[in-house]
Amino acid sequence: MIGVVVDVGDGATHVVPVVDGYIIVTSIKSIPIAGKDVTLFIQQLLRERGEHVPAEDSFEVARKVKQMYCYTCSDIVKICSTELLSSASMAARGGNLYWTDIACIS
Repeated sequence: MIGVVVDVGDGATHVVPVVDGYIIVTSIKSIPIAGKDVTLFIQQLLRERGEHVPAEDSFEVARKVKQMYCYTCSDIVKICSTELLSSASMAARGGNLYWTDIACIS
């Protein structure tokens, strides 16, 4: 069994490959892009749209927007058992699952 754990924190994102239950330590990758960057991006978008949010509240408003509209899966086993991720459904899409324009899981 091969998989990957993606841990997106507030200040960094870590990608940890796992093979047969063992972490491949030499292949762990960390990038300094994470939740706070998403919040700052939403804050910038609000500013660019001309939303009237007081400067002292803009980060908190952006954080709340992120929490309301950004999806986090809390039960991957349940999600993976749905029709969307079933083997037949995956095969019908050529064995690939596209979550975004830049991410593909085969």
